[in-house]
Amino acid sequence: MAVDVVGAFQAPATEQSWMNKVVIGGLVNIVPVVNFIAMGYSLKYFEGLLSGTNEHLPEWQGWGDLFMIGLKAFIVTLIYMVGVIIIGALGTILGGILGGILAFLIFLGTMFLLPVAMVRFVSAGFDIAAALAFKDVYEMARSKLDEYLIVYAVIVGCSLLISAVASIPVVGWIFGSFAFFYLMLVFCNLLTD
Repeated sequence: MAVDVVGAFQAPATEQSWMNKVVIGGLVNIVPVVNFIAMGYSLKYFEGLLSGTNEHLPEWQGWGDLFMIGLKAFIVTLIYMVGVIIIGALGTILGGILGGILAFLIFLGTMFLLPVAMVRFVSAGFDIAAALAFKDVYEMARSKLDEYLIVYAVIVGCSLLISAVASIPVVGWIFGSFAFFYLMLVFCNLLTD
C-alpha cells in the first residue's frame, strides 16, 4: 500500500469549518498541559479515521474527555521515552559522548515505535495497556516497515522545519503551535493509509 503524503496534508482541510477547528486547536496547543486537549482531539479524529466512521474533523466537544485522552497519550509517550531520559541523563552526568550517541539511537528507535503504539492505543479505545504491549507494537512496526519509514521521514522532516521557524521569538512560537497541531492531524492521516 502506498502512502499518500499529499492527500494526508489535504485531508484535514476538506470540510467548510476546518479552519475554525484548526484555529481552536492551535490556540489550545499553545498552553502547556492544556495542550493535552489538542492531543486528545487529534486522537479522536484518528479514531474516526481508523474505524472508517468519520473522515472529517470532529466538533470541539467533551473537552474533559479530550484532556483525559491526551493525558493518557502523554503517559504512553513518557513511558516510551524513559530509556532516552535515563541514558541521556547518565550521558550528561558522565560527560561522555557515548551516552549522548546511545540516547540518540534509543530516541530514534522510540520515535519509530511510538506512532505504532498510538495506533494500538486508539484502536483499543484509548487503552494504555494496548500501547504498552511492546512485542505487539514491535511486530506491527516490523510488518509495515516500508510504509512507516516513509511516514517517519515526512513527520521528522516537517517537524524539523516547523521547529526551525518556531524558534523565532513570539511569531514563531505562535506559528509553531498551529503548525504542530495541523501536523498532528496530518500524521493521523498518514498512519491511516
